[in-house]
Amino acid sequence: MKTVIVIPTYNERENVGPLAREIFRIVPEVSVLIVDDSSPDGTGEEVKQLQATYPRLHLMTRAVKDGLGNAYKAGFKKVLRDYPDTEVVMMMDADFTHEPSKIPELLAGLSEADMIIGSCHKEANGMRDYPLHRALLGKWSNVYCRFILGYPLTDWTNAFVAMRAPRLWNVDFANLEGKEFSFIFGLRYALLKDGARWAEVSTPAKPRRSGESKMQISTIWESIRMPWKLRFKK
Repeated sequence: MKTVIVIPTYNERENVGPLAREIFRIVPEVSVLIVDDSSPDGTGEEVKQLQATYPRLHLMTRAVKDGLGNAYKAGFKKVLRDYPDTEVVMMMDADFTHEPSKIPELLAGLSEADMIIGSCHKEANGMRDYPLHRALLGKWSNVYCRFILGYPLTDWTNAFVAMRAPRLWNVDFANLEGKEFSFIFGLRYALLKDGARWAEVSTPAKPRRSGESKMQISTIWESIRMPWKLRFKK
């Protein structure tokens, strides 16, 4: 299946090269779209250099830093517009939180589903490499989303997902809420409401390999409010 992996970046120069090399070593047939928010550390320039080696590596540069969710929206719109023969669209983090070795397993699951979700919580020790407070926050966040949104997913917040591209044609991205992290479960909820068949694959989370987390208080607050907005939106 023709697959495009969409990866938003901001100040991920140290990660983007090793990640691209690892992805293309494991699944050389996929394409990768880096959506970079004009990173001041030179992430975009690093991608341009890598393109000489990896012709399936593409770069989309946005003028300003405008949120993880908006980066995904821009990337999805570009894929659906410019690569209309794409069969599968994937989401993935740039910092090695998601192991590239799991990509084939997610793609294989689409033989019987429309959306395969990488879950850090399908197994009890899926966040074993994180500090206890981070692991508990992750678990609580997913219990919170599951209670409000109603679908029995074990992981609402992980951005390691493979989706059949035709399902995305039905998504109204212009009105899909979530500028930041909450876009992840906003999109998931929209696909589930549209009848998407889903399954989960256990993908234990790893701490970022290099650089700093982009999580801010405003991001957390948006994520707390978003499930309620989604659940009761008319």
